[in-house]
Amino acid sequence: MNDIKFHARTSRPQVCIQADSPVMENMLAAVLDPYFSISKDAAARTVLCPADGKLPHLSTQGKYLVVCDEAVPQSERIVALPRPLDLEQFLNAALELFTADGGVIEMQDYQCDDKSRTLTYGGRSVSLTEKEYALFQALHAQIGEVVAKDALTRLLWTEGSNNACQVYVAYLRGKLEQIAGPGALTSVRGRGYILRRPQ
Repeated sequence: MNDIKFHARTSRPQVCIQADSPVMENMLAAVLDPYFSISKDAAARTVLCPADGKLPHLSTQGKYLVVCDEAVPQSERIVALPRPLDLEQFLNAALELFTADGGVIEMQDYQCDDKSRTLTYGGRSVSLTEKEYALFQALHAQIGEVVAKDALTRLLWTEGSNNACQVYVAYLRGKLEQIAGPGALTSVRGRGYILRRPQ
């Protein structure tokens, strides 16, 4: 993922999702929800996944991220991505297009206490086990980027397996969601995991 700067922001841009199917709509909403407010109404910023693969008529107002089979003219307000959809590329494109201040989405970071292995965000804290904290630190060192499952396994388990990594990621995800909400730690199928700064 390209470098994105993070700072504190009080509100989220609104995005309206129009997708091929409810499954696709739910998937895209889950990816965007930590960063955008999902609107069911017509919005100035819209994600389109045309069912027939053809570009629909677009209003002259607003910004659009189009996932489409066809070649689409791109501009400052229209970004097109080809199928099959790469979720990492999709999120990066959405952040670049839909943030009003030049592609910078502003977010806060976690506060870490190495001695007590405690993470704090928004006045809420969770305590981590030694292994969970080590996993968090490894992911946090590359925050916003995909970290391969194999790399985490080699780093944290001398005789472990990918299954051990997967189990501890699930533990860590559950604790992060207690303080930062859904989407803080996500899986990228076949590649690894992404830790994102909370909003």
